[in-house]
Amino acid sequence: MAVMGYFMILRPMRQRNRLRSDMMSQLQEGAEVLSVGGIYGTVVELRDEDLDVEIADGVVIRLNRRAIANVLDTPAEPAEDVAGDVADEQSD
Repeated sequence: MAVMGYFMILRPMRQRNRLRSDMMSQLQEGAEVLSVGGIYGTVVELRDEDLDVEIADGVVIRLNRRAIANVLDTPAEPAEDVAGDVADEQSD
């Protein structure tokens, strides 16, 4: 019974906690996030326990890290540099 309890309760809980900590470690400025309240936004600034999220042009809210339900997209490189390079190549 104890073994069954481990595989049905404790192991899945540990996996969820590990996935959540992995998601939080990937969190960086510019990442698109979804809060537990259903608010979509872009991370503007990260701090130890909280972060600033821009939800509209000029509208920045402060959220606790625990309020982040999902990291939707993490930026690899700044998009402005890539877009500028493509535009320069097309104009030649």
